[in-house]
Parts: sequence; structure tokens; C-alpha cells
Amino acid sequence: PVVANPKPSSGMIHILSIDDDDLDFEKLTRLLERKEHVYLTQARSIEQALGLLDTDLFDMILSDYILPDGTCFGLMTRLKQGRNDIPVAVLTGIGSEMIASQVIQAGAYDYLPKNRLNEFSILRVIENMIEKSSLKNEIRRANEQMAQMATIDKLTGLYNRRFFNESLEAELERAKRYGDEM
Repeated sequence: PVVANPKPSSGMIHILSIDDDDLDFEKLTRLLERKEHVYLTQARSIEQALGLLDTDLFDMILSDYILPDGTCFGLMTRLKQGRNDIPVAVLTGIGSEMIASQVIQAGAYDYLPKNRLNEFSILRVIENMIEKSSLKNEIRRANEQMAQMATIDKLTGLYNRRFFNESLEAELERAKRYGDEM
């Protein structure tokens, strides 16, 4: 992998750029070089990126649409299979509203045609990804807290009647389905 900035420390944004075009990576590096809080690493393929994701922590991914071993859709599918919810933005030389719509529907946080890539646009994409990721994490935490509040008595810390009834019903259904004696 190619690394554009020094190793990240706390407070830095560690970005994985997946692009097999070194000129595009150099342009991205130039656009972000004045941002001392940004640490950029390049992978040239989906497989190389997945290997890096296994060994290093990244805050986000900027992926080309077409890669040597697939497309950004394949990347996002592999990330979901691995239960990796790292935010992905797609940067591509093939700019169209149809592709933009498809990549957003597939789970990308943002989309940017490379011909519109400048310092302002890439910083906007990075800021939007940070904000969306933060909101998504807040929603996940709130949902977990609501689920806990719905099943655990706050005063005693024990499971409540609702949890007991739902568990009993599920066990009865399981016993009926598999013919277990009750």
C-alpha cells in the first residue's frame, strides 16, 4: 500500500483510498496534503483493501467505481458480509445520475465524479461521511438502549414480564415446531 501522510494519531482521520490509478491517488493526496489531520492509504484492489481492513483501522473508504477485481458494489457486499460498517464514498470517472443513485442505494454514503474532484468537494464528502456515520452510531446506540429498556426492569435490573412472556412464547413455538415434549 501507498501511504500519503504520517501514521495517524488520535484525532486524525484515517482514509483508505481504493483506486488502481496512481495519478488519481496523487491528485487526492495533493488535495488533502494541507489537512494535517488526514492520513491517506492506497489500496489498488478490493482484495488488497480487505487485507488492509483486517490489519488496520480506517475511519472511511474512498473507492473507485471500477476496480481491477470488481466494482464498488462487490466491495460493499463484501464489507456487509464481514459486518464491517465502515462508511464508503464512491469517486469515479464514470459520472452519471443513474450510477450515483445505484451506489447510494447499495449503501455508499456519498458519490463524487472525479471530474468534479477539488479540495472543497472532497472535504465536503469527508465531512458528510463523518456526520452520517456519527448519526448512524447514535441511532444504533439509542435502539440498543430502547431494546434494553423494553426488557429489563430499571429498578431491579432483572428481566421484566414482557421478556418472560416473549421468551416463553418463542420456546413453545420451538417445541411445537420440533416436536419436543413440553
